[in-house]
Amino acid sequence: MRRPIAITRFAVLVMLLLLPASVRAQGAIQDLGPVVWRMRGTLVADQKTASDMGFSAISLGFTGQADTKTRWFGAVHAEMLGGDTFDAWSYVNGVSHYNPTFTIVGPPDMAAKLLAMPNGTRVALEGILDPRARNLMLDAVKQLPAGGGGH
Repeated sequence: MRRPIAITRFAVLVMLLLLPASVRAQGAIQDLGPVVWRMRGTLVADQKTASDMGFSAISLGFTGQADTKTRWFGAVHAEMLGGDTFDAWSYVNGVSHYNPTFTIVGPPDMAAKLLAMPNGTRVALEGILDPRARNLMLDAVKQLPAGGGGH
């Protein structure tokens, strides 16, 4: 009787090991709850330009705005607390198909600042990300000097 249980446990372990790292990382991040989040990149007009400008095209929605008001962000850097870029990029790759990818939920003055920045502006975003809801509460919106690809 114990043999089928051992075989089942072994099969489950093998399946977990064979899952792509991005799926495992995305699940691990979502299990953490809110995390400190940082991204750098360039604000652009559309998804294609965002893809051309960064490693990933990220759409940013804003609470209190029309559902059609989306900013595109060509992300070149993403990290979680402690400088973890692998899990951050794995998470971004797992959620980048959502539109918006992230919803900016405040504070209103920082969200308005980000919303008002012209296309082509290089920017660093910092805040608290709720990975399950993909909501980003901004703590800092910093305009970066032109050039250098957003790093």
